[in-house]
Amino acid sequence: MDLFEAKMADHSLSLLKPTSLEAMGATEPRDLEALLANAPSIFGREILWITRQGTTESGDRSDLTGIDASGNLVVAELKRGEVYESAVTQALRYASVYAGYDKERLAEEYFKHSAKGGSSKLFKTVASEDEALNAIDALVGKAEEKPVNDAQTVLLVGERFSAECLRLCDYLTRVSDGTSISLECWEVHLWLKGAELLFGLDKAFPPRSTEEEIREKVSIARSRKWANNTKIINFARWVESKLYEKLLDSGRIVRARRQYKKYGCYLSRSDWSEIWLLLDLSIGWPVLIVPGDFEKHGELPPDVEVMTTKEGGFRFEWRSVDVNSGGQSDSFLEQLSNVMSILDEKHSSGEGEPVTN
Repeated sequence: MDLFEAKMADHSLSLLKPTSLEAMGATEPRDLEALLANAPSIFGREILWITRQGTTESGDRSDLTGIDASGNLVVAELKRGEVYESAVTQALRYASVYAGYDKERLAEEYFKHSAKGGSSKLFKTVASEDEALNAIDALVGKAEEKPVNDAQTVLLVGERFSAECLRLCDYLTRVSDGTSISLECWEVHLWLKGAELLFGLDKAFPPRSTEEEIREKVSIARSRKWANNTKIINFARWVESKLYEKLLDSGRIVRARRQYKKYGCYLSRSDWSEIWLLLDLSIGWPVLIVPGDFEKHGELPPDVEVMTTKEGGFRFEWRSVDVNSGGQSDSFLEQLSNVMSILDEKHSSGEGEPVTN
């Protein structure tokens, strides 16, 4: 990776001199780790670093551990020079230990490491475990909406990667379902510009094509993950049975049918043409997807978020309702029936398949 200095006065480019951590007398625990710990967005996402040189129950010492905005635990393993396949197993060993930590345990570790000083100090610290929990919630959101540490991300960071290391990462990525562990390799680049030192990171793995495959695999795997979730299934059955009763008096009788091989159900009204709305429960809270054939009139009930889709329809979300809790929310049912009652077709659409996203 080359870096040039651009001089606009004469439109010239000057190649900057590359250097290395070793040539600069820098080490990974004292210098590289500190640079990354003080840059929470450098890996293309916001990361709250909660430990530096954290010691696990097995006696291992991990370089950096954090939580990203998706709630994933992030384990960063740093190397000066070339990264070999042994670093992969080393980082996975750390991740396997941290995978057993719940949010409260992670907050406890964050508070404990906030008190450390010296070369392994954190740059963003907290003064109590409650403050640590609040910091995690501020980044991720409440646990019932976005579980913390449901999955782990391993970041391998070095100046170059051996072919064996990249091959192992590729193999583990392809055989993994993508919902529990993911691996990334990041190359460190340094350049000298006079007395200044310039720093850059370049993702060596996964390449863009593999990232697209991973996203597709994660989507499939998550649908399988929920495939035997009886709490969501029972919630859908409860909605199907109770919503009919809610709108019976108004003459706007609700029809329902099961969503095949997924979580949720299809809803329609007796005065609509053959159009069905999808009530999707697969992401953990109810989402009602309404096509562009409809318009809404009247006020929306509280606690429901509405967004306009690119197709001109609506997306109603009840993020405060946890369909995994096993509980049945009468207030949600009341709000859903109200939403169903304020929707009217713009025009008749005739026969058609159920609306999906």
